[in-house]
Amino acid sequence: MPKPYHHGDLRRVVLEAALEDVAESEAIPLNFNRLAKRIGVSHTAIYRHFPDKQSLIDALALHAFEALEEAVATAVARAGEDPRRRISAGLRAYIDVAVARPVYLRLMFSGVTTDRAQAPDLKSAAGKAIGHLQHEIGVLAERGELPAESVVDATRVLWASTHGLAQLLADSQLIGMVRTPAGVDHLVTLMLETLAGDGAGDKA
Repeated sequence: MPKPYHHGDLRRVVLEAALEDVAESEAIPLNFNRLAKRIGVSHTAIYRHFPDKQSLIDALALHAFEALEEAVATAVARAGEDPRRRISAGLRAYIDVAVARPVYLRLMFSGVTTDRAQAPDLKSAAGKAIGHLQHEIGVLAERGELPAESVVDATRVLWASTHGLAQLLADSQLIGMVRTPAGVDHLVTLMLETLAGDGAGDKA
C-alpha cells in the first residue's frame, strides 16, 4: 500500500523516478500510480506537484534542456579563449550528454512536450545551449573569419550536424565507423572546419 506523502523534496524525487521510468521504456508511458509505488508515496501526493502527465513530461524535458545547457556552458568556459576550441568543446559536450543520457534526446526532441510556442520556459531553455554556439560563431564573424550574415545559418547547420551525430551515436548506429572518443573528436573537427568558416580562417 502506498505510503502517505513524506518526502521533503517530492518534486525532485518524482522527476528522478520518472526519468528512470522513461529510460527503461521505448515509449514514454508515465503512470502516476506506478511512479507512486516506485517512490513509496500515494499517487495524490504526486498531483500536488504535477497536475497531469503532460506537466510532468514538460518538467522532464525542461530538466533535460537545462542539463544540456549546463554541460555545454561548462565545456565552453573551460576551453580557453579561442572560439574554435570553445565551439568544439561545446559540440563534444552536446554529444557526450546525448550518449550518456539518450532519454534526454527523446524528451527534448521527439515531440512529446507542449508546443514551445505555448511553453515559454521550454522555448527559452531549448535555445540556451545553441545560444553558446551562436555566440562563438559570432566571434568568428567579428574576426572576419566568416560573413556576419552567415552566423545564424552556420549555427543551424552546425547544430543540426552535431545533433544528427549525437543521435546516431546514442542509438549505437556508428559502432563500426566511430570506434573511439578520438574518432568522435575527429568528426567534430571536420564539422567545424566545414561549417564554421575554416576556409576563411586560412587567410589569417
